[in-house]
Amino acid sequence: MTPQAISINGDVTADDYAKKLIDGTLSKWGRVDVIVNNAGYTWDGVIHRMSDAQWDGIINCHATAPFKIIRQIYIRVRVTVGVRGMATTLFKKLTLSS
Repeated sequence: MTPQAISINGDVTADDYAKKLIDGTLSKWGRVDVIVNNAGYTWDGVIHRMSDAQWDGIINCHATAPFKIIRQIYIRVRVTVGVRGMATTLFKKLTLSS
């Protein structure tokens, strides 16, 4: 099988991006097998000089954005297979890949 990818451009910290990302993925492949969160950045500097806005930006990118993406997937999985089905499917995939 030839590896495939799509690009869904946007700001990972934008309120509507997680939905846009998952909708685009599901419209292309109909499912999500793996999430790779590789968005991130930092300001080079010492903590006592970091502004609240800088801190908020880092937290939004590193914690809030991944949470919103996972939540968008969960909303769909919960509706289609249920929470128990999701846990069983994830366990089987992890077991088979080990």
